[in-house]
Amino acid sequence: AKENGYTEPNPWDDLNGVDVARKVLILARYAGFEVEFSDIQLEPLIAEKFGEMTGDDFLSGLKEVDDDFEKRRASAAEQGNVLRFVGQVIVKDDKPSLIVGLQEVPADSAIGGLAGTANIMVAETQILAEPVPHVIKSRGAGLDVTAAAMRIGVARMLPAGIPRE
Repeated sequence: AKENGYTEPNPWDDLNGVDVARKVLILARYAGFEVEFSDIQLEPLIAEKFGEMTGDDFLSGLKEVDDDFEKRRASAAEQGNVLRFVGQVIVKDDKPSLIVGLQEVPADSAIGGLAGTANIMVAETQILAEPVPHVIKSRGAGLDVTAAAMRIGVARMLPAGIPRE
């Protein structure tokens, strides 16, 4: 992924989940919620010990988690699912829960079909819900592109209705 330009300059910034968590925080704040980074329930993709490694040690160290990820991937595939790193803002009783972590999702869902460097926002509200939620998909490489897509996405989603529980 690093060789293909899919990661941050330091891949730990992707694998620790902070990049997605920041996006979730921005979306929640833009939607009008007073939340802090510490409000996010964050499950990194890999153990924190990898954050202390650098360069080749980091990349070679990742091999120790390959078998576990392969087992999770194979188990998901048996159910017709794929693994995706997902950030969520779930609103219940006007209070947001911010959650970031690896999830098993249907391969044929909007999130399941995500590939490459694309980002996706899926809004499910009382008005817009499965089987056809509001979806905004754009390339996600670089600060300007990602920020623009998030601003446009949230602006388009907010009038769509009250968030579902």
